[in-house]
Amino acid sequence: MSNYAYEKLVERFVNVYHERRQMVKKSHVATRGALENIDRENAVAESLQKDLDREKKVGEDFIDSELMLTWITFHRFSLFSCVCLLVKQVLLFVLLLWVFVFSDPVVVRS
Repeated sequence: MSNYAYEKLVERFVNVYHERRQMVKKSHVATRGALENIDRENAVAESLQKDLDREKKVGEDFIDSELMLTWITFHRFSLFSCVCLLVKQVLLFVLLLWVFVFSDPVVVRS
């Protein structure tokens, strides 16, 4: 192989090397950009997941408080009903007692 042919071979090798190196750099830059984009999207997804978890917790707490208020309301209504029934029975007893005590005795004649 002549010196000229060897120089041309080395020039072609260097050109191919530089072309491949440029392709690798472009690929590296594109991959780096894609990974940065993925990292940003992951950060947004984590933030949204935290917000969703917080909202779920608030919703569960709201449901729990609503159930508690419903139970308290039912309990108060039930207690009020029992008190009303008791007052009604006491008033009926007092009325019957009043009628019995203050009414004229019934005279039974035979």
